[in-house]
Amino acid sequence: MRAAFQQRGLKPLPIGQPRNTTVEYEERHLFTNEVIAKMALDPGLLARAWSAPAYFAQMLGRVCQVNNSHAVLAPLIERFICEVLFERPVSLYSGEVDHRMRDMDVVEHIRAVFTRLILDKIVRRRERQQLSQAQPLSRWKPYQATSHAKRPAIQAKRTIFNLVPCENDFERAFVAFLDKAGDVVAFAKNAGPQKLMIDYLKPDGQRGLYAPDFFARAADGTHYLIELKGRQDNLVPLKARAAAEWCRAASEAGGARWEYLYVLYEHFQPSAAETIAELARACAPALDALLAERIALPEPTDEVDVRQWLTQAGLDQLPAEYEAVIRQAVTLLEDQIRQAAPTLGAAFQPLLGPLDDYAQRILEQQIKPAIPAQDHERFFQPSLDHLSKAERAALEKNQRHLFSILVENRPVQRLGTLLFCLGYAQRGTAAAAGGVWQAVRQRFSAPAFQALYGLLDQVNQFRNRYIAHVEQPLRDADEARAALRTWLACLNQMAQIT
Repeated sequence: MRAAFQQRGLKPLPIGQPRNTTVEYEERHLFTNEVIAKMALDPGLLARAWSAPAYFAQMLGRVCQVNNSHAVLAPLIERFICEVLFERPVSLYSGEVDHRMRDMDVVEHIRAVFTRLILDKIVRRRERQQLSQAQPLSRWKPYQATSHAKRPAIQAKRTIFNLVPCENDFERAFVAFLDKAGDVVAFAKNAGPQKLMIDYLKPDGQRGLYAPDFFARAADGTHYLIELKGRQDNLVPLKARAAAEWCRAASEAGGARWEYLYVLYEHFQPSAAETIAELARACAPALDALLAERIALPEPTDEVDVRQWLTQAGLDQLPAEYEAVIRQAVTLLEDQIRQAAPTLGAAFQPLLGPLDDYAQRILEQQIKPAIPAQDHERFFQPSLDHLSKAERAALEKNQRHLFSILVENRPVQRLGTLLFCLGYAQRGTAAAAGGVWQAVRQRFSAPAFQALYGLLDQVNQFRNRYIAHVEQPLRDADEARAALRTWLACLNQMAQIT
């Protein structure tokens, strides 16, 4: 830590004089300026120096995608603050640096030192490799593209296809530029089923795919991979780094020179540049700045927000084993809303594990005692001949899952299996069967399980739509907050049952 501090050219910070760090908030009437409400905002874990390492460990763990980082990071951060960060050694318990924990220079120094140290330990770098033979664009199979007033497919002389499908007016103007630029020999829109997709890592650790907008070949042999950007989001730097790395690897592997051209709408004037090389030079500073963007440490989140979430969800106290995970989910959602993330689904990921764990415990507690010591096969494969084909198929699939969970101890579809069992018990005797299904009806017909079924069904539908299958991105903050309250209420109900 000390070496990293010195290598980055950082200097010890002054301690300064203690001061009142309470943030006063006033709410005033829009027209009369009358004070309507006044309160002091709680700075949470950063109110005292002794609790600040826990905050910094949590934030660094989330930013660097490290799970369960507190036990390792918090003691190191505490030692760094005490021995390295300030102009002289300090104690976190004396109160002498309490007033400094929320200051931006302290936050940035901790981020600068620890982010790089953590990433050096956990990031495994691999060179991009060519996995298949290169295919010229001229050999792409023909594909269909819709064309209408807002998204036209237009003609161009230099495109290797007969039409260029355009998403917006910016692309139409750029096609006109490529068609007249003095050094462009050929170009094509990156579209259709064979389009180039570049993989990259999202902030939540999930793999994303990115499709640049155009290919262009210049008279000097330079090939350009082109991205037009009229509006930025927080994933743009990650996509740009992946595209620039792809161009480097493609240049080394294929012999042709590839460059990534990142064109901002405000920098593009169709009449300003006469060649694509000139445009590339004009856009280079914006790309360099984009590639140099660092990982930003999220702003401190008020601890009061977490307590409000728990109250709204009906959680008087958290299940002790999952308290940190629940707090992480709430904090992450608020961070994503504040940063206008393109999707808010990542905040729910930390809760998937606890939901599955509780589902398994409930199945084990309720069904396992009914399993006979002998003849497991008959218990888990009762006669279903009297049922319809659809009912029989559903029961057969879920009784296989129950056997895997309860006998083989394999975690197969735990949440979905519990939901099916609860629903089966609520339906009564319309599809009555013996064996394990008789035990399901007997154990899951209590009112507590009826209430759990309603919550779990909402959780499962939301999970399938936004988390597991991502049928559509989750962008509505109010919907996300309401869903998270439902998830927390479901976890609370499951904890009470177990």
